[in-house]
Amino acid sequence: MGQETRISPTDFFWNAAAQEAGFSDQFWLDAYNRYRDAVRRDLSQSSDVSFDAWEVERTVRVPFESGHFDV
Repeated sequence: MGQETRISPTDFFWNAAAQEAGFSDQFWLDAYNRYRDAVRRDLSQSSDVSFDAWEVERTVRVPFESGHFDV
């Protein structure tokens, strides 16, 4: 596999309305990492290791304020 790129909170862009609602750069980094974990789990359980496996829609649950938010 290729070299993995490190992602930091500053790599994400969100608009002012999302920021005002409390969706911070740390929230999006957490969502991104949870998505990557979900893809890795799916790939480890499947014989399909093609790039198409990354295109499957997935929803991840991210802690948000006093609950969770599905992304």
